[in-house]
Amino acid sequence: MTEMLENLTALITFYLHQFVNFWTLSNIILILFWIALIVIIISSVFNVIYYLGYKFKKVNYIIKGGISTELPIVSILMPIRSETLDVIERSVKQIIRQAYPKEKIELIIISDDEATYAEKIKHVVENLAKNTIHLKFIWRENPKGKKAGALNEGLRNAIGKYIVTIDADTWLPEDYIIKTISYLENEKNIVAVISDIIPYNKEKEFGKIQVAAWGFLKKTIFCGRQNLGFTIPVVGMCSVIRKAVLEEIGGWDESIVADDLGIWIRIMIKKYKTVFLPNVCAHIEVPETYKTFKNQQRRWAFGGVQVLRKYFRQLIFSDISLITKLDALFYLLMYQFPLANLLIFPITLLSLIFGRELFPASYIFSVLFFIPLAAYTIAYFDSLREDDFNLKFIIRTLGSNAVLLVSLIPTILISTIKAILGIDIDWRITPKGKKYKESGIALQETFIGLFLVILSIYGIAHASVFITGLWLLSFGAAFTYTGFKTYKHIW
Repeated sequence: MTEMLENLTALITFYLHQFVNFWTLSNIILILFWIALIVIIISSVFNVIYYLGYKFKKVNYIIKGGISTELPIVSILMPIRSETLDVIERSVKQIIRQAYPKEKIELIIISDDEATYAEKIKHVVENLAKNTIHLKFIWRENPKGKKAGALNEGLRNAIGKYIVTIDADTWLPEDYIIKTISYLENEKNIVAVISDIIPYNKEKEFGKIQVAAWGFLKKTIFCGRQNLGFTIPVVGMCSVIRKAVLEEIGGWDESIVADDLGIWIRIMIKKYKTVFLPNVCAHIEVPETYKTFKNQQRRWAFGGVQVLRKYFRQLIFSDISLITKLDALFYLLMYQFPLANLLIFPITLLSLIFGRELFPASYIFSVLFFIPLAAYTIAYFDSLREDDFNLKFIIRTLGSNAVLLVSLIPTILISTIKAILGIDIDWRITPKGKKYKESGIALQETFIGLFLVILSIYGIAHASVFITGLWLLSFGAAFTYTGFKTYKHIW
């Protein structure tokens, strides 16, 4: 293997010397490095600013006790496809238990399942809802527009003043509707509220990692941004929106995957206000395996770029403030920031080929690179400590999140390219319930990891490029670790 790599690098080096002089190559490398550095700095700085907004600018969103007018009708939309009966039953039972007048609750289930299974679901939920809440079961023979199309079908049939959107696995505490509706009824300038989300399947290691990650995400993307005056994104599974506003903006966009982001962008452009309520929570099921998690992240990464591609002109030429536009761009592209690491990869390959260290090594680069990352890590650490996690778990979680961030780079890259080119991705739901636990070794990550480890050993031992070798080794170790965890069925 070593002899083959040496022969290959000698051949590539010969041809590179024929067409590219070293001065030009050095400038190209410097440009690539600076771009990667700037992207990493921007990402870290945004997150740290958001966290500081959460930490030092507390805002209390108090839900007032009484409502001066009669309680309005609320329509709950639950689009389903290929969901298990146990998941659907659990969700419907919690809706029936709501501390809200039963005659004022309308549950609309929109099924895109095959006719026989849809009929089975209908029979089960009708028995559950009998003599309690109002139930409408809609079966779509032609599931046009995917989830967004199902939500629009529900909206057309809804009679409520407010629309609550939930997934099949959403578990609403008994006070959920009364709290959110009380807030909206008393705050007439707010068009939508988004609740906190707490995973209920957090016993296994992978679930615990996501709970910790959500704690930080909630404090930065939701609480921190809200405290700094930014519009909060509508979330598809736990949002309450005024029906009149949904009808005004044309409902859900059926041409995009991230239908909730499409709602948020159009609400933001109209300068309507949305609010995150940290003292109201809903419970959801998070992916328990890396394979399921990867599928979910793939869809979300695609969705943000797709929304930006479609609504970029409307966003840029709207009369909202420049800082709000920058904030929105960051939110839509937050999955793409780790791709900056790919700009460094050509530097490592060229270092191996030329047999000399091409990484720009200076104090200014080190300071610019490590200070923002250190600040981000400190913020993340503080968030986990604030959530009462012990030191051992915090250190392990920080490492696991870094590993997942690296391991998802190929998936995010492919999703991003497809979104930019307008190539659709196949729609797959995130499996839920006891029956669906997708697992299996992450072969792609394993092969990439082993390849990078081999390159790193070659670089350190034969090409004498120590920094390059360490960089390749760190990334190779992350990919390999994910492969190992999935092989052992831990992730």
